[in-house]
Amino acid sequence: MSYAGELSRLPQTRTRRQGKFMPGKRQRIIIGLCTILLAGAGAFSAERAASSETMYLLTQANNAFAWDLYDQLRLTEGNLFFSPYSISSALAMTYAGARGNTEKQIAETLHFTLGQDALHPAFYELNRHIATLGQDHANILQIANSLWVERGLQLLQAFAETGQEYYNSNLFQVDFSNAAEACRTEINKWVAEHTEQKVTELLHKGDVTRDTSLVLTNAVYFKADWLTPFDEKDTTNGDFWIAPDTRISLPMMRLKSDFEYAEDAFGQIAVLPYVGEKLYMILALPWAKDGLTALEAGLDSKTIDRWIEKLMPRKLNLTLPQFTMRSRLSLIEILREMGVTDTSNFSGMTTPPLPLADIVHEAFIDVNEHGTEAAAATAVSLGRSLPRYVEFHADHPFLYFIYDSTSKSILFIGRVSDPSA
Repeated sequence: MSYAGELSRLPQTRTRRQGKFMPGKRQRIIIGLCTILLAGAGAFSAERAASSETMYLLTQANNAFAWDLYDQLRLTEGNLFFSPYSISSALAMTYAGARGNTEKQIAETLHFTLGQDALHPAFYELNRHIATLGQDHANILQIANSLWVERGLQLLQAFAETGQEYYNSNLFQVDFSNAAEACRTEINKWVAEHTEQKVTELLHKGDVTRDTSLVLTNAVYFKADWLTPFDEKDTTNGDFWIAPDTRISLPMMRLKSDFEYAEDAFGQIAVLPYVGEKLYMILALPWAKDGLTALEAGLDSKTIDRWIEKLMPRKLNLTLPQFTMRSRLSLIEILREMGVTDTSNFSGMTTPPLPLADIVHEAFIDVNEHGTEAAAATAVSLGRSLPRYVEFHADHPFLYFIYDSTSKSILFIGRVSDPSA
């Protein structure tokens, strides 16, 4: 028996009329996000596609939030991988229903400078652009949104229309009150179908209860091949230094080729292109084996822009570990630390308004010889003669992110502390 059905039958209203709720039931909203990334190699195109002014402002806001969020998450130990784009997109849908101080705090934290009337059309334009990146050259980039609503809950018509029109959100009516576990299973099944079965349990037991009234989910699935693949015959075991005095042995991919490259006082930057040369993996490798913390401390949008401006074509002798990682994050407390302390006023979403209970984000990445993010190289001369090949050996902790060169959007951010973990 399915507990989910199309929400077209769900009552909607523009009034403040009371909805149907169980006596004494605590209502809450959960946002679920998941990201899948499977990749190969690419190159950093010199062309920059012109975007509308509103999409440009939105991209700037998303990227600023991305590095603000990373600044919070970097304090956790170990590997890290998440999609700031996925998180921003889901929070933007939530923002459509926020009012009063909640709306103000979300806008400030996510750096939204566009009003509600302009923001959501800009997201539609950006989402449509991002979707086109997966339509060429056998790359796959899919974005899917869904809204799961308690039967009898009254969604305001304006909010429902915003979700459907600008975020192509699927709307489902479910029975959290009497079948919370079955609803959780139904939601996870939907997420698994939209992530090629890579995220099968976004919501864990206990995430959905009889008190849940509304769940928003956002799924991003990305699979791409390197423009210049690594040769499996060249992959051999090598050392990776997880600390200055501790090393592990694991498969290291090796490639000599032309990339874009830069370097500064903190480390080296290499750009690996995917097929199509619109999406790139940018690697940031500190000079010192224990230098990642210092490199992370100085990260923001301006730092990334400076790196990109310095990029120049170079020949690289590149070494990169194979790695697969999965991260699951609960973001509600982190958002509060970032300034969203009032999560109670979503009166533009439902009647009566519901508080935001949690934001769950899960991301998965697999990097190998055939598919993964790749970097184009750029070199900066520091007063010495340039060698034929620049040595770029990612044999100690490093940072990487996936970048769309046309919209200048940061889609994914990751940190490799231990590729074997």
